[in-house]
Amino acid sequence: MTPQWNLTNVLGAEFNAHNFDQNTSKATLDQLATMIEHAKEIDRLKSDYKAPVYQMNMSGGRLAVKAYPTPGYNLPLVVSPNRLTDTAWSQLLSKVAVFVYGNGKSNVPRLDLLMSGSADARSADNGGSAKAMPKRYLEHIPTDLLDMIMTYHLQHAPHDRDWQMRYIEKPANGGEEETVIRAVLGPRYPISYGNTALLQTINDLLTKHQNRFDRINLVRPSLAPDDLHLKVMYYQRDTDDGPYGLGFYLGNNECGQGRYDVMMCIQRGQCTNSLVIDQDNAVHIIHTGSAPTIKENIFTAIGQALKLGDTVLDEFLETREVEIPDFEDVVSGLALRYGNTINEAVKGVVVQYNVNRDPTKFNLINGLTWAAHAAPDLLPYERVDLEKMGGALIAAPGSLFAKAAQAAQAVRKGYEPNLAWALAPRKGGQVEGEDQ
Repeated sequence: MTPQWNLTNVLGAEFNAHNFDQNTSKATLDQLATMIEHAKEIDRLKSDYKAPVYQMNMSGGRLAVKAYPTPGYNLPLVVSPNRLTDTAWSQLLSKVAVFVYGNGKSNVPRLDLLMSGSADARSADNGGSAKAMPKRYLEHIPTDLLDMIMTYHLQHAPHDRDWQMRYIEKPANGGEEETVIRAVLGPRYPISYGNTALLQTINDLLTKHQNRFDRINLVRPSLAPDDLHLKVMYYQRDTDDGPYGLGFYLGNNECGQGRYDVMMCIQRGQCTNSLVIDQDNAVHIIHTGSAPTIKENIFTAIGQALKLGDTVLDEFLETREVEIPDFEDVVSGLALRYGNTINEAVKGVVVQYNVNRDPTKFNLINGLTWAAHAAPDLLPYERVDLEKMGGALIAAPGSLFAKAAQAAQAVRKGYEPNLAWALAPRKGGQVEGEDQ
């Protein structure tokens, strides 16, 4: 049976946010165990191949692969033409562009080098190019021409060039299941340390420390075939604004669209708003290296994320005293600058949240983080992005809010807004390793 793609929908109230006095460490571990079982169920729909590029071809707009199995998988040698997801299609175009433009160090076309078997071509980056193949053009030409162009470039690739192909069975539009290519990745991408392994890592950590903390909580966890978003509250701190949970956020994408992200997380107990702090001791770990090394890096990163909890919570509570003039214009200006994160629905929730509330930075942040779980039709990563924005606003200077208000006022007057400003962290988070 095909599992549902979002565990929050599968498990209903069991996976909703818990107030700190309504949960125990054992209940949280039970939730985590259920997530692990669902992750394993999803994993049974996944398969991975490592394949030489020169033996690939396009047929009917689908990618056919002659592959040898990745260790740990008992798979056939030849994979029929399969549809690519949007992510995999973009990755394929970026990687094929290396054979045309080079790896970003030069704009000189490389087809002449590839056809001559030059060593310069074989040294090209095994990732993607700074340029990409013309996506809109390729999507609008006849399929037989697309097949011919892409097959030509693939089959003229150096013979020592391999890619890792990630597949998954998923429901097709007609209800039948189909196997699709979900990612086209470099040869060193650590496919064995995915979402299931991450959940098991966190389970090991929480099991080890469950006697030290009476209340360990998961806050609105989300698991999909490609993505994991997990917020773990380790301990509670009582303040004059009520209880707050302090913990960490762990995020991952198995398809090359994100790193292993470990960040400090704060949860407001009375309304379950969450802040994700993508700064200070945040750690972004590239998908490379052995499973034991990745696990050790994640444990270390969690320790770093927890160190600043009390300090950042104090700074957040201080924002109650920071007034924001032209409050609605500031919200509109932020929406203009960050339209991908603050859409009209989110903007409406933020404004509605602040009806009859003081126009302060504290309430602006709470409005955004309230929208992160109250606004409709947002994907899990979009909700986390709102929580990250709330975290970044804690340290934002007053000049940023003034520029946001001015942008909104310019639009209202019919002028072009100045959007040459951006949120910036106080200190950049660490990035470890090199992307694949």
